[in-house]
Amino acid sequence: MSTQESVIKSGETLLIVGAGETGNLVARHIAERGYHVEATTSPRDAVSRVSNGEAGVILLDLTAGQTSLDLADTLMGLPSCPPIVVLDKAPTVERVVAALRIGVVDYLSIGDGESEIVDRLTTHLAKAQAAARTAQLRREAAPRARESSNGATSGLTGLELNAARRMLIIEDVPILLSS
Repeated sequence: MSTQESVIKSGETLLIVGAGETGNLVARHIAERGYHVEATTSPRDAVSRVSNGEAGVILLDLTAGQTSLDLADTLMGLPSCPPIVVLDKAPTVERVVAALRIGVVDYLSIGDGESEIVDRLTTHLAKAQAAARTAQLRREAAPRARESSNGATSGLTGLELNAARRMLIIEDVPILLSS
């Protein structure tokens, strides 16, 4: 699998941490919509997979009582943590506020209904997939080290000064300069 395919594949992957009965049911519906679903075996496995960039979205399933918000806090501390969505059986205001302070992007309740949960997770996965594709395109289009020609100089990634044309290009956005 090429690097581009693996980046896009990670954007299509829902990583379920602490899967309970509802989480497994949701996983089946997400897989039917064409996304890849994987479950972790332990918090350590979750940290390892997130560190390796193997997930586009994380579903932290609190319904089975196997995980806690402490794991979400740990995952958010990783440099490459994807969006985390929490699924809870009986959310309290304190828990929701604590999760949002950690940086969780969505907090779902079993009471929201199965179709609502699946729709919201699908939305998060679509956003992650689009972000992965955009990031890959930016990496491919990143200016490579070029020698000076026609007045153009490039010393920093994402920054190019073309003195002959009086143009500064910052991350592919041209800015015309005055004389």
